[in-house]
Amino acid sequence: MDRDLSIIAQNAGSTAAAILGPVQGDLNEYLAAYDHVRQHVFSGTLALAGGQQPLSVAQVAASLGATPVAAAPAPAAPAAPAAAPAGVPFADEVVNFGKHRGKTLAAIDAIPADSKGQNSGRSYLEWLRDNTNNAGMKSKVTAYLAAA
Repeated sequence: MDRDLSIIAQNAGSTAAAILGPVQGDLNEYLAAYDHVRQHVFSGTLALAGGQQPLSVAQVAASLGATPVAAAPAPAAPAAPAAAPAGVPFADEVVNFGKHRGKTLAAIDAIPADSKGQNSGRSYLEWLRDNTNNAGMKSKVTAYLAAA
């Protein structure tokens, strides 16, 4: 019976996708309509098969006698990027790849070396200058290192 219900539920989702596939319009409208139709088809198919609606997390917790747990606090906002040195070209240029993705050249340059005296931000910028295939980034890192 569980296998049959699983197949029916999967077919319901596929049916909803087939119904809404040709719909044009805003993505949010499409997603909302898709969720509504999918839930409607799933509920109807489940009822026809004699199944019961799945319990929510809160219902399961209440049936087990568990007390609700407070939601985890929202993660802290990312720290503001390091201020770019005055007069240094491309200090505010953001690297969009690699292990320092999302950081500016100045922020990367400010990373200190590890306990062995290696892996500083400066050494990463020098490596990036010598090894990147991105010609635009290579020229910007070269200009930044020459001026900083």
